Amino acid sequence: MFSYKTEAFGDFEKHILSNRTGQALLACTPSHGSILVELSLNGIQLLDAPLTPEELRINRWYKNTLLYPFPNRLKDGHFHWAGKDYHFPINEPSTDTALHGFGATRKMQLLDQKTTKETASITLGSQYIGDNEAFPFPFDFQVKYELIANNSFLCTFRVTNKASQPIPMGLGWHPYFQISDSVESIELQLPKCSMVGIDQRMLPTGKLYEYKDFAKAKKIGATVLDNCFKLHESGEQSIFFSSKKGKFRYFQDANKFPYVQLFTPPYRTSIAIEPMSCNIDAFHNTDGLIVLEESGSWQGSFGLEAL
Repeated sequence: MFSYKTEAFGDFEKHILSNRTGQALLACTPSHGSILVELSLNGIQLLDAPLTPEELRINRWYKNTLLYPFPNRLKDGHFHWAGKDYHFPINEPSTDTALHGFGATRKMQLLDQKTTKETASITLGSQYIGDNEAFPFPFDFQVKYELIANNSFLCTFRVTNKASQPIPMGLGWHPYFQISDSVESIELQLPKCSMVGIDQRMLPTGKLYEYKDFAKAKKIGATVLDNCFKLHESGEQSIFFSSKKGKFRYFQDANKFPYVQLFTPPYRTSIAIEPMSCNIDAFHNTDGLIVLEESGSWQGSFGLEAL
């Protein structure tokens, strides 16, 4: 049987779903981006997450954040839409780009929560009124986190255009998975995909390179990853990763999330597996860019399963 509760996390409040045994558990902070700060499946804590309220507030690595209205990098922080120019602040000076939009810390509200014997879910939402001059297009954003039995997690995004014109949109998630003391010992297997070619600013060159390094499961070892990949096939696509702790299947609906970014941070204790609805800098190259018509909605899902 699943239960729902809230508890203080410094100045924040954690909303927690768990089953009676604690084998399946998730906790998020709606008032600060609805970031997942805990996720356990089959009794295994999976996330490299901010451990204190101070770490959550700083969150230098964007750990487990929701990314919108664009994921990844935006060249020069600038884009042109419907005859006008817009400018996001440059928050990654090393590449002179804007990074990850503004959804990472936005306050969200509890919209719904349900618990049954075998499942539990929490739905959170925010109504963006277009008050940021970098993106003056109102929209509603919702995220639904679900636990299914002891071993499965599902996340669903939904965004609805509230502007009186079509608007551009890109979405992503930035989870870090920590299932070993060292990323070198984690085994990784990828579906059929191509690596997105990038320049010195980590922006796409327009080229794709077939990528087979992890076509069969093997240890990450000394491999350094900070790359975007385009999935070759549609439908549900899976990434397998494992360690002595267990084996896990990450999956995403490639019809809605046709790109995935893999990142091994310099401290080398976790791996980020990041679903993206679009390519890097999609507001310029339009690769996978969502165009929401007036009153139009978009929905997509991804998740994780302990095997």
